[in-house]
Amino acid sequence: MKWKNLINLFKKRKHNKKYNYPNNKINRSNHTYLDYLAYIHENPNLFVWQLDFLGAAKSDSNNILTLIMSLLQLLILKFIKNPNAEKVVNYFYEIENKIGAGAFKALFPAILTDRDPCFNDFDGICTSKITGKERCKLFYCDPYVSSQKPNIENLNKQLRL
Repeated sequence: MKWKNLINLFKKRKHNKKYNYPNNKINRSNHTYLDYLAYIHENPNLFVWQLDFLGAAKSDSNNILTLIMSLLQLLILKFIKNPNAEKVVNYFYEIENKIGAGAFKALFPAILTDRDPCFNDFDGICTSKITGKERCKLFYCDPYVSSQKPNIENLNKQLRL
């Protein structure tokens, strides 16, 4: 058989449609993955959390916010109905109110996440409502590079099974 005949036996590859997020124009200066690498290089013994939503169908209004600190194998799951940036910020405020501003800053010094629109409000996530000062650093992975936060991606994959 000729190679041309073999190639025709297979279906043509479908091109993956890239998502058009409304947050592509957000200025993420000082919050990029390169900034994260520099910050970790300067502060090597910090607890770094990875943040994501457990992938669900777009039509599903129920989502699970997943937070993992791989260094200690600590996992936090939070059910959020119809998630948006305000609900994510409010969740971090709830944690800060329960444990205190100082404990929050010690426990959540750095968070690495993707560019999900629910994580757009980095000022709301990073600024304490109690003190008005910075309580954590938030960094965003590069688009379509899930290997930059592999622990949370693997966790979400296992939870989907």
